[in-house]
Amino acid sequence: MLDMLRKQNQDIEILTVEHPLFKPYGRVHSHIQVPKMAEYVTGLPMPEDEIYIPLCTQLMEMREAEFFTKQAYAQVPCQIGYFLSHNTKLNALEYHKCSETLVVLEDEVALLGKIEEIEKDTYDVGKMKAFFFPRGSVIELYGTTLHFAPCMATSRGIRQIVVLSRDTNTPLAEKVESKEGENKLLLERNKWVIAHAEAGNLVGQGAHVGLNGKNIEIKPVLL
Repeated sequence: MLDMLRKQNQDIEILTVEHPLFKPYGRVHSHIQVPKMAEYVTGLPMPEDEIYIPLCTQLMEMREAEFFTKQAYAQVPCQIGYFLSHNTKLNALEYHKCSETLVVLEDEVALLGKIEEIEKDTYDVGKMKAFFFPRGSVIELYGTTLHFAPCMATSRGIRQIVVLSRDTNTPLAEKVESKEGENKLLLERNKWVIAHAEAGNLVGQGAHVGLNGKNIEIKPVLL
């Protein structure tokens, strides 16, 4: 699959998560197995556009969720949700002040950067790296990793279980009066965003436009 994907996208270097260059961005948890949670999300209908549910009660109540709620997040309240999409473009970058753990249920490509590469509330997309996340992997992205919705590697689309600290990616509890400093990028709870000018939906929501360069697109393998 990766060879086919690389052939489709010869202008983009797509690395594996085993590559040493992935180490600053995150790590793979090869010991985590959540078959019941995976079965539930795999059985959901794929939307025409995309759907993100930050906290899914059905997933939270499963016994398998205890690894995340009691171990991975060290008893700090967390949320387990899911993301379904046919996304193929970068569109934006975000970061959270916690790790984000992904259970990858379809092959996908993650476009990643580092928070220290942000300069004056802008980011040069030429600094980004593309990584292939294989179906069945469990991957933790560090809080210092810039990321957003992954790009689908195949025409099957994207299916992910997404684990974060509780209330991340939910509406702000109160309006932020000052847009100084980091608040300029704050869009939702524990969610700071730099958008590309082409990402109309995000711009309309008030996301800060600061991605400089091409809105990178991944061409998926048609199955």
